[in-house]
Amino acid sequence: MSIFATAISCMDGRIQIKLQEYIKNKYDVLYVDTITLAGPVKVIARNQQKDLIHNLQLRSDISINIHQSNIIAVVGHHDCAGVTEDNKTQIEYIKSSVSAVKKWYKDVTVIGLWFDEEFNIKEIND
Repeated sequence: MSIFATAISCMDGRIQIKLQEYIKNKYDVLYVDTITLAGPVKVIARNQQKDLIHNLQLRSDISINIHQSNIIAVVGHHDCAGVTEDNKTQIEYIKSSVSAVKKWYKDVTVIGLWFDEEFNIKEIND
């Protein structure tokens, strides 16, 4: 069992508790380091706000290098204030973000998670 996992997720409070519980149970970890931002999947996927991406990477580095996290979840959700595009576009942002984060860390598992309209969690694969 690993002790830590990492979630790069929206700051929206509606998803936080369920996200923590899901990752802890599914990936058998005790703690989830949560790095939040309004609409991080859009920020990472579009790769335009270098300062925000750099900040996300610095905080992820702490989780990976100090807490020894070996899994990162990149998370988006329906009705996101930071991503006003439709759900299909958001899911594409998640896929792009997963690909980008995989380049940050070669030996870490990176997954995409999506909260649908009913706040059910679905794993998003390439």
